[in-house]
Amino acid sequence: MSRGNRSLWSRLGMDNRAATEGSGLQWNVGKVPTGAGGRRDSDCGAGVCRSGSGAPFARGESGRSEILGAAGGGSRGSKREHGRRVHACGRARSTRSDLCIATGARGRSKYEPQWNLLNFFFRRGRWDEFWAQSATALATSFGDRTALFDLCSRADGGGRDRLERVLPAAHEIRFRYTAFLMGRAEYERAGGFVESLASSTSGEDVVVINGWCETLLENFEAAAAQRGWRKLRSRGLVQGDTPPWQTPDVKGATVHGMPDGLWHIVLTGEQPEQCTLLTRVVETQGRSRLEWTIDAELSASPGLTWQVESYERSPRVLAKSPELHGGAGVLDFDAPRGAVRVTLQFRRPLGSVRAEGRVTLKDLRVTEPRP
Repeated sequence: MSRGNRSLWSRLGMDNRAATEGSGLQWNVGKVPTGAGGRRDSDCGAGVCRSGSGAPFARGESGRSEILGAAGGGSRGSKREHGRRVHACGRARSTRSDLCIATGARGRSKYEPQWNLLNFFFRRGRWDEFWAQSATALATSFGDRTALFDLCSRADGGGRDRLERVLPAAHEIRFRYTAFLMGRAEYERAGGFVESLASSTSGEDVVVINGWCETLLENFEAAAAQRGWRKLRSRGLVQGDTPPWQTPDVKGATVHGMPDGLWHIVLTGEQPEQCTLLTRVVETQGRSRLEWTIDAELSASPGLTWQVESYERSPRVLAKSPELHGGAGVLDFDAPRGAVRVTLQFRRPLGSVRAEGRVTLKDLRVTEPRP
């Protein structure tokens, strides 16, 4: 003990052990324990020194400063007031801190031994024991499981396939695992889990699952995305077209979706000579039909056409309509089972200026052709 500390304890009239035991103060030196989800006690507002009841000092107040204040100068009344303030602060914050510690401790007491044993088997290449232990580790895990999923994915004897066979059926852990796959762009593998989650969700994570369906679609996993959306629609968790029509950002063109499936398009004449105004990926089952009704008030030849192309990384044009004018129209096309992309395109006709005015679309849908 340093001379300064010896002087301090002498002034308090006790040695350091008696001081901490008699005053109910416990010094936590070393690691700060982590709570549920990896939070440290300091995240809950805990300080370095704890009172005997487990209540922390307020953030910014150290145990040393409290002891020095009690031992140093100032009137007896100020010391008594200072003690009441520290006690009140501890009581006010004890419930939150103790709850964080207790929750984390309960989870760690079950999971950490399983995690340590799993790492032991992994480092020594004892794969049969590793996979037998993995089921217990997964069942007792909580919070962020990225490290656990990654470890199992790299293990011999099955890797990601075997991990999925021993993965618990609980919605929460499968939600975490799907997030793990989506974060690593393993969209083909994630598709089945997205569909399963769409069936089991109680509604609190619909926004995330819907976003995953959109990401799957953007990465050409259209069938998996459509299955997920069908599950959500059948349970009333999403409404309208899924995926919806998209309106690319085009200078000189404004596209507004209205109720009852109406679309208003305004062209200023400053749009590019060729651009896409409206697009949607549609699930198909072979031969299909695009139907629409159009009303156009334009200053020049419209230059508007529908185009249907296969939905793949190297798309093929499957069908293209004549230039659109007024009235109803249809476009039949043969499509592979899966999905196609339907686009409304503008192209300035040769020998004409770019059109300016408005266009209204309605009754827009893709159906099976009527006999």
